[in-house]
Amino acid sequence: MKKIGLFLTLAAALQMTAGVAFAQGQDLAMQAYKLRMNGDPHAALAFLDSALLAHPDEARIWFEKGRCMEWIKTEGCRKFTDSWKYLAPRLKVSRRCFNRAIHLDPDNSRYHYWASENAALRGMVGFYSPWKWPAVPFIMRRSVKEAATAVRLNPENLDYRYALVNYSRFGTLFGGSKKLALAHADILESLDPVYGAMAFEELGSKKHPYDAFSRYLELEPKYPEHLKLLYQLAVYYAGKDSTFTDKALYYFKKILEIDPGNSPALTQLYREMPKDRKDEALPFIQAYLGHVDSGYNYYKSMGQNLLGQYYQQKRNVDKAKVCFAEAGRLNPNSNGTSSIDLDPPAK
Repeated sequence: MKKIGLFLTLAAALQMTAGVAFAQGQDLAMQAYKLRMNGDPHAALAFLDSALLAHPDEARIWFEKGRCMEWIKTEGCRKFTDSWKYLAPRLKVSRRCFNRAIHLDPDNSRYHYWASENAALRGMVGFYSPWKWPAVPFIMRRSVKEAATAVRLNPENLDYRYALVNYSRFGTLFGGSKKLALAHADILESLDPVYGAMAFEELGSKKHPYDAFSRYLELEPKYPEHLKLLYQLAVYYAGKDSTFTDKALYYFKKILEIDPGNSPALTQLYREMPKDRKDEALPFIQAYLGHVDSGYNYYKSMGQNLLGQYYQQKRNVDKAKVCFAEAGRLNPNSNGTSSIDLDPPAK
């Protein structure tokens, strides 16, 4: 009885705290987002749970909780069986959060997009669990359905439509349709030829190959600063033999000259840089750290980690330790997401 009383008292206190914050005009979802992006997703989850006690019908709070659960989905996963112990249950919780957000705000395309991404992840996890195989087609159908809804609600969003092509290309067994995927690839081509080429590359097969690389080269003069295009070219050259290394580095550097805070390009640049040329990466790492200095710890941690790798490679053990320690302080569990949508919760 004492334990029950203590729980009720704590719940009441948390509810009052969330209520006061909301009454003062503070954005609860945004506060949780900041906690998560600054390396403390568990504090963000606790804050969101307390906020939901006071505001159970606030869609944005449910949405942020879903994203927060997705953020920590692989935390503690060290072996194959951990995918059933940790990953799958966390994805189920985030699914329920996204479902609740959609129920409260059904016309929000972003909520549907995240629900689609969540279903796709659950489907992939299911492939590694034989007893889950019968459910995988139903899960993937949900992914296609939610992506289609996101596109219907926001037809100009290229990433939503590209996701629909990606998930619907697997055919009717998984709730998709190759005809539907092709139709949306055509639309992407009309909206942005680079995205169109990316979509047709996904649809290509041995029987019906699509030469995406030639298409990217054809588009480059017309779109010389299109980051997606430059990244595709960089990755293509990086995937070939060492005689193409300079080409890959050229495109990664070009991306970073346009967008110094582009962490995927910076990571790939350092990875592809030969050992005896790592000094070429240092100015880009420093420029990145300067660019994200006033931003969230999630981004700063990436830069510190790369700087640590640089000093480690240069055999400067002391500086490497300092950088790695700082990266760990900024983002203790290396949490992150596979989603392209890292933006704050929209008001």
